[in-house]
Amino acid sequence: MIVVIARRIAFILLLSLAAGLPARAGDKTESVVRLLALSDKSMSTGTGFLVNRDGYLVTNNHVIDGGRLFVALPEGFRGDIRDAVRNPNAKLVWRSPDLDLAILRMEGGGLPQTPVILTEQLPERGRDVTAIGYPGAADVLDARGGLGALESVVATVTKGTFSRLAPDQIWVKGGRPISIVQHSAEINPGNSGGPLFDECGRVIGVNTAGARTGEVFLQPDGKGGVTGGGIAAQGVNFASHSAELIRVLRDKGIAFTHDSGTCGGSEDMLTVLRTGMIGVVAMLVLTSGLLIMVLRRPRERLVRAVDALSRSIRPAGPAGRPATPGANGAAGGDAGSSWRLEGRTPEGIAIRLPLDPRLMREGKAILGRDPAQCRHVLSHEKVSRQHLRLMLRGAALMIVDLGSANGTYVNGRAVPPGVETELRAGDELGVGPVRLRLRQ
Repeated sequence: MIVVIARRIAFILLLSLAAGLPARAGDKTESVVRLLALSDKSMSTGTGFLVNRDGYLVTNNHVIDGGRLFVALPEGFRGDIRDAVRNPNAKLVWRSPDLDLAILRMEGGGLPQTPVILTEQLPERGRDVTAIGYPGAADVLDARGGLGALESVVATVTKGTFSRLAPDQIWVKGGRPISIVQHSAEINPGNSGGPLFDECGRVIGVNTAGARTGEVFLQPDGKGGVTGGGIAAQGVNFASHSAELIRVLRDKGIAFTHDSGTCGGSEDMLTVLRTGMIGVVAMLVLTSGLLIMVLRRPRERLVRAVDALSRSIRPAGPAGRPATPGANGAAGGDAGSSWRLEGRTPEGIAIRLPLDPRLMREGKAILGRDPAQCRHVLSHEKVSRQHLRLMLRGAALMIVDLGSANGTYVNGRAVPPGVETELRAGDELGVGPVRLRLRQ
């Protein structure tokens, strides 16, 4: 009996440590699919990932370009791929050669049901990132006689670091300027269209290409260009920033899960460990009380007490915190701050923006639409790149308009640029046409 009790207590202690651990990007393979684009004479392959439970998935336009029929194979698929291509299960919804993005919708059973979380927030330079996809070079492990004889679908996971965000770039084949993420997670042909994750398991970009020596992006002034061919450059890979995808999904009214909170990496982990240790200490105190009960009460009562305690403890969730709402009110959650801004855009998109008290105390909490310059991102065309600064003066939250084009307002009154203005819980903050309410 004592052995059973000890095992249950050990299980409870493990739960207290595991409850707040953030999700790892490597656990996200169930959200990633292998894509096949079929034409009359050929078949191309790439990667896609699920953005909601209605079967919508995202990939690169060049993956599906020229295809008439499309097949999505989930992680863990086993069988002859030649049978799968006879039953296409995905339809093209939207595509953009300029952005090199495409949206498809999967149909039928046996498809993944775990969508990714999208964020515009980028990690600090040098932080870890993870690419997941289906490079063709790995098919040798799962096929007998080439892609046509592929017998299983197993994703390849590679790790690297975030280098920078390059705004206003144009893909070599032309198009309008977009923001491109440079990273060192290895990608190869077949990875195109796959997700790039941050340390918190959120998608920050759509992997598109690896660099080659002598190759550069065209600049908006048209003075760039391809200077020559060359071999693959090691550790230099590109993904379109997820802000581009988020704008498209909102424009199309496609639901997705969105998290605007920051991912602190090792700092977040230290917080988790500290919280876990507090939980362990608390559990040890409770355990001591239970052991004392062994001497004073019948064993049956002790077992019932342990059962009740184990039922009362539940893990906090796979990421330690749920995500904030995206389009169409997608599921959301908390980013660990006691202050947050909530509201809707004029188009009706729900917003929940947790505020980082550490950044506000340091004067680094800039709110705007440019993720390269702002730690709190509000993606709306009427919001300036750097719209306003949030600061903590003791217990008071202050805002300063940074010369925004469309103004900052508190309870309907315009805030003069450069003037500190207090924002209290319940006040309405106008960021251009976007109306938010401060909650604590």
